[in-house]
Amino acid sequence: CSSGMPMHDQCQKYENTSTTPCDSWDYDRSEYPETIVSQFNLVCDERYWIFLSQSIYTFGYVIGTFGSGIISDKFGRKPTILVSAVLCHLFSSTAAFSSTIVEFNICRFCIAASAVSLYIVSFTYCMEIAGTRWKSLVSSLFGLSISSGMALVPLLSWIFPHWSDLQLFATLPTILIMFLLFIPSVFKESSRWLSVNSKVVPGSEKCVLVQ
Repeated sequence: CSSGMPMHDQCQKYENTSTTPCDSWDYDRSEYPETIVSQFNLVCDERYWIFLSQSIYTFGYVIGTFGSGIISDKFGRKPTILVSAVLCHLFSSTAAFSSTIVEFNICRFCIAASAVSLYIVSFTYCMEIAGTRWKSLVSSLFGLSISSGMALVPLLSWIFPHWSDLQLFATLPTILIMFLLFIPSVFKESSRWLSVNSKVVPGSEKCVLVQ
């Protein structure tokens, strides 16, 4: 407690002859100036949010996993990747400025759903456009991207000790993805998706059958 009164424990303080719940806390900020726990006081009776937040994120992950396949099969790989990148960037940026733990978790749910959609549909897209000899390499590189990202988190948290700064930095890759998606010559729709959905495959109208 930060009331200055004698403490009974971390969640209660002495007041006259009884104990009352703490309404504010002092945190050790020698290593990290601000964390999710310290900003939203996720201690004592509010500690359950720490575990609930992870469950909410996982639920968003599940929704995105199933939903992305249905949406990308219906509307195409490129539009799904673009929308997922935009939503991931939007909610990641919003999360950094959350004023309540509820708002933060709504953003986290949307981040999980859009991020996993971005990853899965991008992976599918690359598998569809890659030649047979390159599929194993592309698959390995996608797996490497996840492990590399996780390995960089400790370093990035040291560079950006404030959680909101780290959250904002995490949005940078989506900006690059969105930029590439708006260049038609760089990022075209999957020809396999086009052919399966009876769409015109770019360049196919120029093919001539030679006897």
